[in-house]
Amino acid sequence: MLVSVRDSPRSELRPQIGQMKNSRPQSITCSNSTGRSKRIRTIFTPEQLERLEAQFERQQYMVGPERLYLAHALQFTEAQVKVWFQNRRIKWRKHHLEVTQQRLAVLQRHRPEDRDDDV
Repeated sequence: MLVSVRDSPRSELRPQIGQMKNSRPQSITCSNSTGRSKRIRTIFTPEQLERLEAQFERQQYMVGPERLYLAHALQFTEAQVKVWFQNRRIKWRKHHLEVTQQRLAVLQRHRPEDRDDDV
């Protein structure tokens, strides 16, 4: 007998799309082989990510009351906002470095050969 995902006993445990809009980010903990809990990454809703990205576009550093306000508005802890911004700045720097290296490579390919006539 086949049971659809929708009819499975676990389906009521999954949040529905409408419920996720204003819900807190989800995180799960599990135990590893040593019995210690390991924190699993937080799952942000698309709306929360959109707000974080928009804020990052305006300013890359979020501190003090601004961070507290954003955390409250998104139902995060201040620590979650702080870590998200830290991780986002690392991602931005990495991307910026790659773009700069690509531009430099293009410039070097199109540069005329060095001539010995200048000596």
